This record gives sequence, C-alpha cells and structure tokens, in this order.
Amino acid sequence: MFTDCSHGAWDDAAPLAAAAAHPDTSLLVIDVGATAARNFAVDAIELSSERLPAGTPLGITVTTRRSGTDAERAVAVDLVGPDGRPTRRAVKPGSWKGAGGQVAFEIAGLEPGIRQGRVVIDGVDDLEADDAVSFTVDVSGASRVLVAAAPPATRSALFLTQAIAPVALVATRCAVRNGCFTGEVDGSPCFGAAKPAAVTAWLSAGGHRLQAFESTHFYSDSANDLPLLEAVSHPVVVDADARLEALARERGWPRLSWAIAGDAPR
Repeated sequence: MFTDCSHGAWDDAAPLAAAAAHPDTSLLVIDVGATAARNFAVDAIELSSERLPAGTPLGITVTTRRSGTDAERAVAVDLVGPDGRPTRRAVKPGSWKGAGGQVAFEIAGLEPGIRQGRVVIDGVDDLEADDAVSFTVDVSGASRVLVAAAPPATRSALFLTQAIAPVALVATRCAVRNGCFTGEVDGSPCFGAAKPAAVTAWLSAGGHRLQAFESTHFYSDSANDLPLLEAVSHPVVVDADARLEALARERGWPRLSWAIAGDAPR
C-alpha cells in the first residue's frame, strides 16, 4: 500500500482493518510522503579488548553511518547494572559530516566480572534497528606474579618488580635500620629448600596450592634452586652453573642463554 501517512489516509483505519481481517496476507506500507529516507546507524564498534584486567579502562571506537538529511544525534554508552537495567556511562555528540564518522569513548571503573553494554544513538529515525549495538567484556582480577630474587631482593629485583608490579616478592630480605643495611637477615634466608617452602607459604596465604595449578614455571641459573625447579611443572635453566647445566641436559629441561652481546649462546 502506497500512502503519504497523512491523517486523511489513516483516520478511518480502513487499511489496518482490512489487514486484520486477512491475517494470512502480508501488508507492506510504502511511505511516499517523504522525499528521502533519513537513517543514522552504528555501523561498527571496536573494543580495546574483550578481556580486561581490573582497573583498566575500556576503549570503544564507534563508526557511524548516515543517509538522508542531517540532524543533531548524540552517541551514548550504556552498561547493564546488577538490576539488569542499562545505566548511561558516557555520551558524546555524533560526527555526522558526510556519510559518517567516528566517536571514541574510554569507560573507567568497570567492576570485575562479565559486563554487558551497548552503544546507542539517541533519538529516532526511519530505521531504528541499527541504532544500537551490544557488546560484552570480561573484567578479571589483576594477575598474581611472584618474583624470587637473590638477596637483597629489594635491590636486585627492584626494576623487575616495578615493571611487572607483582603482588608479592618472596626472597631473602636484609635487615634495615635507620635507612641503612645492618648486615643481618630479616627473617629466614630464602635459599635451597627454603625457597619452595616460602612459595608454598605465600600460596597458602591466598588459599592456593602449587600442585593445583595446571602449569607452573620457574627459571634459575643455580643448582641451589634445584628444590624449586623440581617442584614446578616447567623448570627452565638460564645460563646455568656447571652442575645445573649437567642436570638439565640429563633431565631434558629447557636451557636458555641470556648472555650479553659478544657471548655465544648455548
């Protein structure tokens, strides 16, 4: 049915009544009153990642598309709350110059868990089906990293721990008094068999067991670390001493060389 959708064409609702009387017949209404259809669409969205560590902002790049006459339409990001209702987290004016454009968002403060949301264009147009696109992101807790280092660990592993921000540092600690090293050990030395014991204690504090992990890795250059190398599923030796090098060859452990320039790797 061709119509200009005016009141004169629809007041008596005769076309709708005829359609209701014949439910097995499809009615296609074609609006001939509009000179050009107008449509604003979310063409695509790109997430910075579908899996995020807790505390990391979610970046969303929205590609928009337009046909017909121009209009002011905002683009917004809604996140589904615990009650199942969408909550508006950000809104920006859309870029509708020419055929379309892009809008970028950065959403911070996402709680850990599976988070669902949508990018939506505010307002109405002739085709609402493409006005919103949904997304899902998995926000996980921060990864736990353990660093075992030679004493004094607070100095020998300083740059590494700052780079990867570990949860804990298990190592021999030197006693400090008035900002100076005393030459004494703070607690028990983390050496030999004491090293896997320290790792076990650290894991137990978090309710975990070393054997419960599907895959565990430990890197060492010294035979003194043999107890911990034997405790993990994937021992790796790096520029090892003679005794550990021989054991690694015998047991088929991976052997790496991180030698400085000029030294031939093994």
